[in-house]
Amino acid sequence: NVQAPWELTGRAVTHVQVNYQGALSNIATVPVTAAAPALFLRNYGQTQAAALNADGTVNSTANPAKRGSYVSIWGTGGGTTNPAAVTGGYTPLAPLEQLTQPVTAQLFSSPVQVQFAGAAPTLISGIFQINILIPADLEAGVSTWNVFLTVGTVTTPVPAVTIAVQ
Repeated sequence: NVQAPWELTGRAVTHVQVNYQGALSNIATVPVTAAAPALFLRNYGQTQAAALNADGTVNSTANPAKRGSYVSIWGTGGGTTNPAAVTGGYTPLAPLEQLTQPVTAQLFSSPVQVQFAGAAPTLISGIFQINILIPADLEAGVSTWNVFLTVGTVTTPVPAVTIAVQ
């Protein structure tokens, strides 16, 4: 895994070469995009998002979020922030770094309110946090919901990650 340096912002392409124990790979030309959002999973091989309920507990089917509460979800690929992030640095608690592109979220096909979209405070630069409001009138009887996030014009990949709602 690597983190693309923030200094690539605005470029269309960059060149990547790996140096492993003195052996160099071929040089690859790769596209640079303004955003490529992807949400983190709680456990590899599952669909449960790395998410916390409003009370700070881990969101899961055994501990679902309540309708009308907030859930915080983490990911990467959110693009630039204001104030600007620092390559290889950590995100400070203040000032909060907001994602600069428009951010929307959906639970399955239902739009939900995004309360915060920015760099995750105290974590390494490049990790974002999204706080969404679970609608109080969200359809009853469904316990897990696919989460889709769009940053700018790019939506998180399918298969979607899920959160649990009671």
